[in-house]
Amino acid sequence: MEENRDNWLRVAWRLFSPLLLYLGVQIVAVMIVSIILTIFILARGDLLDAGSMAEQIAYIGNMVGGQVSFYVTLVTNVIVCPIVWVFYRGDKKKRQELGQEIAYNRASFMEYVLIALVAFGACIGGNNILAATGLPEIDTAYQEVSQTLYSGELWIELLGIVVIAPVCEELLFRGLMYKRMKEYMSSYVAMVLSALAFGFFHGNMTQMVYAAILGFLMAYVYEKYHNLFAPILFHAVANLFSVIVTETALLNFLYSSRTMMLLSGILGVAIVVVGVRMIHEMVRLEPKDPASRVEL
Repeated sequence: MEENRDNWLRVAWRLFSPLLLYLGVQIVAVMIVSIILTIFILARGDLLDAGSMAEQIAYIGNMVGGQVSFYVTLVTNVIVCPIVWVFYRGDKKKRQELGQEIAYNRASFMEYVLIALVAFGACIGGNNILAATGLPEIDTAYQEVSQTLYSGELWIELLGIVVIAPVCEELLFRGLMYKRMKEYMSSYVAMVLSALAFGFFHGNMTQMVYAAILGFLMAYVYEKYHNLFAPILFHAVANLFSVIVTETALLNFLYSSRTMMLLSGILGVAIVVVGVRMIHEMVRLEPKDPASRVEL
């Protein structure tokens, strides 16, 4: 009994230690930023003239939780990404030594275009259907996060949300956690569990639902294309359209009414269904060693 418990603890640690690493780095980053902000505010004399210590701490905390939090996340990703990459390469090398890593041929350009199509549909479908339900309007945690994410310079948003976050998060959730989960369970169960972990990682109900759906789709394209670039591309395209919707007026007509949000959301879901069907039928990459082929 004790041995079984130890085994489960080792498995749990192997699966979730990358996420704990990310959260640990983020906590340290928040502490460092809070200390720097406190010193800066004290030097300028900007602390509240009156109020308890709790109010003073809350004042600084609000600053850290505002626009600064976007830069904390950006710095966390920059720090964690190379560490996760080392773990990812180590796992891949170990699987190669055990004969468990299958090398596949590359997909064509048009096959990658299908990923972008599905990502666009998932972004529009997920966001607009959620908007039509009214959940984002009552989810104050989501509103605060959204305001923070899209309150900086556009080029910083594009760098952080469209480039750095997809690379770091796909290394973490698909490259490490999902691939490790497959060592203990079927691909489909690993897709669901890694998607749920990806959803909970985002911290508020609106993003949890949206991220979990996208997480499942990104694990699916990872399986079909057999390389990490596929989910990174999916993630980057979905995030890019989120930035476009938020920062420009190009797609404002999609949010002119709840009916329009619902209809455009349904259209987005239809695009996802058709795109996934096309990927399932068309993307059949051959392994470099045909005898080692495993079909999803």
